[in-house]
Amino acid sequence: MSCLSKYALAAIGVLAMAGAVNAADPVKIGVTMPLTGNIAFDGQNTVNGMQIAVKQINDAGGILGRPVALVPLDDKANPEEGVNAVKRLMSEEKVNAIASALNSSVGMAQVDATNGKVLHVIVLASAPAITEKGYPNVFRVNTTSSSKEEPLISYMKDKVRKPALLLTNDDYGRGLLEMYEQGWADGGPEIASSDFFQLTETNFLPYLTKIKFAEPDALYVAAQAVQLTTILKQATQIGLDPETIWTVGASINPTTLKLGGDTLNGVISSENYIPALENDANKTFTEAFRAEYPQEPVQFYHVVGYDSIKVIALAMEAAGTADDWEKIAAAMHELSYESPRGTITFDEKGQLKLETFLIHVVDGAPQVLEK
Repeated sequence: MSCLSKYALAAIGVLAMAGAVNAADPVKIGVTMPLTGNIAFDGQNTVNGMQIAVKQINDAGGILGRPVALVPLDDKANPEEGVNAVKRLMSEEKVNAIASALNSSVGMAQVDATNGKVLHVIVLASAPAITEKGYPNVFRVNTTSSSKEEPLISYMKDKVRKPALLLTNDDYGRGLLEMYEQGWADGGPEIASSDFFQLTETNFLPYLTKIKFAEPDALYVAAQAVQLTTILKQATQIGLDPETIWTVGASINPTTLKLGGDTLNGVISSENYIPALENDANKTFTEAFRAEYPQEPVQFYHVVGYDSIKVIALAMEAAGTADDWEKIAAAMHELSYESPRGTITFDEKGQLKLETFLIHVVDGAPQVLEK
């Protein structure tokens, strides 16, 4: 054998080893969620759900034979922090995809930063404008605030007369007020008051005292778990007891129900998931979740986080690549995935299509509300 042949064989061997190493490199999915601050609990729950999906995918051989690794960063529910986080994930971590955003203001800013650069799945942020931008790399695994609120706007139109609205001071909260004003413009209830609070606040008595003087017959609160329960308890303390209370769907979860106690009974919402849903995917997810987190009850945030990673993995497998976001995005548009929440598909703008339904809390548990 000539020296040239030996070197050629050696080179081939090196290339083969390099190929094997590259094939084993993890598929990195960057994650940003609020992991500190008032809503860190919900952000961490979402990441915990993602970890269940990662374990299932890796136990089944990974994505295209490569293991999956999450790269989580704290966006602090702040748009500037969120943008810095996705930029770091793209430039420093070289992630293959991003799953991010609990807050709409964060999601709105992030998709501008990732436009045309990497597959980006918005996990929870629900402002319609996020997917209305039409960025080809952006998908969302939550329903929009408008699609979730429409059943409530319609249902409440004939049930309340003079409601007060207490909302988060961000794109999401302001968008909700606009939706209710427009939805009730034609002979609907007269809004008694509308107030906005910061995500960092813990004392809501000034808002609630003002609301009490407006004498509303109903109260709508848009807040995450800890803040919602604080608001309802403080309302009880000052004797604010409206006939009807309703809230955003994600707020009705086991944590809120435990923290809020009797203050949650009778509260109405709109949702696309409750743990009692009976389908094979929900049973599989619930069993896997309880095996990893036996002390935690299953809730919405877990499931949506789980779904965000599952759809990324399925689309990469279908596309035959974890690196070409355009091919992965094309596969996402063709995807039909059996989620614990039901069958998930995406429209032409990357928005999830999924049925929502009304629920109410009875004896500390969410139940489907019969209209």
